[in-house]
Amino acid sequence: LADSGVILVGGGSLLRNLDRFLGEQLGLPCRRASDPLRAAAEGAMVCVEQFADWRGCLDDGGRGN
Repeated sequence: LADSGVILVGGGSLLRNLDRFLGEQLGLPCRRASDPLRAAAEGAMVCVEQFADWRGCLDDGGRGN
């Protein structure tokens, strides 16, 4: 995060000056994805596709057991 900063996605990222506000509050570079709505949808798709691999972490409350 310190090197590349935060990339905002989804509808909330379209709020005016949110990237600037978060950058000031976090002390990290923040920018909006070039197509934030599509980026959110693609991220959700990756989660669905990988769910079987991640399920073990979710079933045990994230303890990795």
